[in-house]
Amino acid sequence: MKKKKSPKNLLSFSPTLKNYNAFTLLLDKMLSENIDKSFFDGKIDLYSYEMVDAVTRERKPKGTISLLEEWITANFNFENNEAVAYIFKPIKKIRRERQDPAHRIDEDRYDLKYTDLQRETISLAYRSLNALRIIFQQHPKAQHIDIPDWLENGEIAIF
Repeated sequence: MKKKKSPKNLLSFSPTLKNYNAFTLLLDKMLSENIDKSFFDGKIDLYSYEMVDAVTRERKPKGTISLLEEWITANFNFENNEAVAYIFKPIKKIRRERQDPAHRIDEDRYDLKYTDLQRETISLAYRSLNALRIIFQQHPKAQHIDIPDWLENGEIAIF
C-alpha cells in the first residue's frame, strides 16, 4: 500500500514572519468573516457617525467584531466591563496584528519566537471563543441544549 504524502504546507509551521502573518490573516478571517452582519440589522445601529466638520457628518459601517461586541453588551448583563474586554481584547489584538502586514511588505525572517507567538495567539482566540460559547450557553433558549463534557471541560491542545 502506497503512503499518501501530505501537502507541503500542512506538514508543520515553519517559524518565519511570512508564515506567522499568513496564520494571523487566516485566523482573523475565521473570527470576523463568520459573523453574519445581517443578524444585527434592526437590533443595533450598523453605522457609526463622525463629524467631518461643523456641518458634515460621515456615516461609516461598523465592522462585524464591533457589532458583535455592541450586541453582546446590550443583550447580556455583566458585573463589569472587564468581562467584555476579556472576550474582545484578544480578537481585536489578532485584527491589529494582521492589519500591519496586510498593508506592508516585510522581509521574511526565521525566528523561533514565531512559534511561541502562534501558540499565544491561538490560545487567546480559544479563550475568547470559549467565553462567547459560555455566554450563549446561559441564554434561556439554550437551556435544552446538552453540552458535551469534552467541550465543557476541554482545554486547547497545541502541538
